Amino acid sequence: MKFELLRAYRAVMRYGNVTRAADMIGATQPGVSRMLSQLEHQVGFALFERVKGRLYPTPEGELFFQEVEHTYQGMERLHDTARRIRKKESGMVRVCAMPALTIGFLPRAIARFKKAFPNIHVILTTERSQQVIEQVRAGHCDLAMAMHAEPSDDYSAQPLITPKVCLLPAGHPLVNKTVITCEDLRGEPMVTTEQSSRNHQELVEVFHQAGVALNIEHETSMNASCCHYVANRLGVALVDPFSASSHRSLGYEVRPFEPIIPFTCYLLQPRHRPRASTTDDFHRLFMQEADAVLAEFGIGPG
Repeated sequence: MKFELLRAYRAVMRYGNVTRAADMIGATQPGVSRMLSQLEHQVGFALFERVKGRLYPTPEGELFFQEVEHTYQGMERLHDTARRIRKKESGMVRVCAMPALTIGFLPRAIARFKKAFPNIHVILTTERSQQVIEQVRAGHCDLAMAMHAEPSDDYSAQPLITPKVCLLPAGHPLVNKTVITCEDLRGEPMVTTEQSSRNHQELVEVFHQAGVALNIEHETSMNASCCHYVANRLGVALVDPFSASSHRSLGYEVRPFEPIIPFTCYLLQPRHRPRASTTDDFHRLFMQEADAVLAEFGIGPG
């Protein structure tokens, strides 16, 4: 049953005669009459009685029109939905990421995205990296960020490598330096993530190679906590630039650090499900926000 037949029939029912119906749908009067005949042939019963040149709906036609009206409204909603998706006036992007990015950085990236696409709904979920990967494998998100990602047929993994930065309490003597080194931090009380973490192990290795003993006084589970420790003058810290930027309002100072200690996170996308163009838009604006963070601290990609 073709849509144009239903459209012609609906127009006749709504406007009461073939001439006006033809005008409203941009067809000829004979064309509308022909479509009505075709529709009656398809449904197997008369839709109208013709009395003295006028059309009157049959009882069967009245019943049929109720369903046609319901179906037609559904088709209009489908057309409208397709138009809104095509023009990016509707849709959803589901993002899952590790805490280092969701606390402050990703909300800023989402704000950048919403400014460009105000009607696209963004759902942000926070998980540990391993759980992030499981969410991607299960198809529960469109885009994800995790610290570790093994090669997989289930997802693509794009590395985003940035250098860690040094956090100093406000007024610390080292704030006068433009770049902080291992030697500068000799004897300084350090705040790090817990010993079992990759961040901690990388820090120990870098200072060992530089021949500088670490003075670790505080350990915590998250870089976000390191930022608060430094703001409360409990020590200095080396953290990823996203955490540093997210908590900068606490009042600490941020300086580049050498040698570069890379912070790597992976942008993950499921391979086996269709990808909406709005996901690509979010990815693009996410990278723009990452570039803005690096520019904020005067550093480039790792």
